[in-house]
Amino acid sequence: MELAEFPFDIQDISVLVTSELKEEEVELVEDEHLLSVVDTHTFSDEQEWMLHNYVTTEPKTLLETEFTQFTHSKPGLFFKCCAERRSGFFVWNIMFVMSVISALSLVTFAVDRALPQNRIQLSFILVLAGVTFKFVASQAVPRISYLTHLDRYILTLMIFLFLVAVWHGVVTLFDYSNDLQKTMDFWAFIGFIILFVLIVIISVVFMSIKGYKRRSDVLQNEQDYLVRIQC
Repeated sequence: MELAEFPFDIQDISVLVTSELKEEEVELVEDEHLLSVVDTHTFSDEQEWMLHNYVTTEPKTLLETEFTQFTHSKPGLFFKCCAERRSGFFVWNIMFVMSVISALSLVTFAVDRALPQNRIQLSFILVLAGVTFKFVASQAVPRISYLTHLDRYILTLMIFLFLVAVWHGVVTLFDYSNDLQKTMDFWAFIGFIILFVLIVIISVVFMSIKGYKRRSDVLQNEQDYLVRIQC
């Protein structure tokens, strides 16, 4: 299972049909007159996945390996359909809430600059909330060695929260000039607003582009399958 695009991933479901005969003795092909079908109405995980209504086939030669018991190559035929994850739960309960928490870090600029300890305290609370959401997201997927879309989004926003907290500490170094400190704090506030908006926009565009080709292929396969049924 490939989870790099989680929670917007599409997973293949395949069934392998093979024979005990040698590849030279038998050839497995799809029946062009009686096409394979998938019953989407009896799918038990419909709340979590959307099963696409098409079946594709792919011939496969099964070769001898140290893990198999046969001593000759055998013919094989994969029957594949695909299921698309319903991402609404993760979008609204994790990504959206994490975005709101990150946006709240901008409110810390409303605290008087003369009270940096209060600013930093509020920022740390928001960072801890982000860590909590990261643990929740980690429990939703198997332990894998690469980052998913959800991981990248949460980690990026956590870095944003970290930068806001660091700024509240750095701005105290300019307390020798109230005007300079006020000006720098104002432009830092504007900069963090722009940075937050860019993070959200770039993340949405990146995730859309990454999944576009895969979804286009699935829709094309579904259209081709419907054409074959009507013929």
